[in-house]
Amino acid sequence: MSIMIAFFLVGCEYNAKSDATAPPTSIRSTSPTVPVPTAPPDSVTLQVGAASYQVGSDMSVTIKNQSKQAISFFNARTDCTVLLLERQGANSWEPVAPCARKFMPQLHFLKTGETLEVNFAISDQWPTGQYRARLDYRVGSETKGGGATTIVSSVFHVG
Repeated sequence: MSIMIAFFLVGCEYNAKSDATAPPTSIRSTSPTVPVPTAPPDSVTLQVGAASYQVGSDMSVTIKNQSKQAISFFNARTDCTVLLLERQGANSWEPVAPCARKFMPQLHFLKTGETLEVNFAISDQWPTGQYRARLDYRVGSETKGGGATTIVSSVFHVG
């Protein structure tokens, strides 16, 4: 019995030491100035192309489906894309450039392992401030009822 306890304690000590030397949990996007937290291997993530944008420039957000199932989402968000851009207000995040077209939103799918890049043209109608991208998605092709998952990107600056 004491031998089993000794093995258990040695195993715990080894795990504590290995955790202490674990590498940092961040990766970098294609732009070396934007650190992005490491996502769990079975997740859906949003990755902003840069930490800051100027009016008149183009920006991109990449949706990555690293989960084990296809995901679905609609295209009636900011500028009629699948993403909702939000600007930090006084006490909450406020939607930016909601879709003004009258149309039946289309359901889009992203299979396991696929990515989708969504581009925006930053116009002078975007006030200076802190922004983020938001995706509301469902697993599979389910479109009714609850169960939507919301994820947000890292914050980026427009100015």
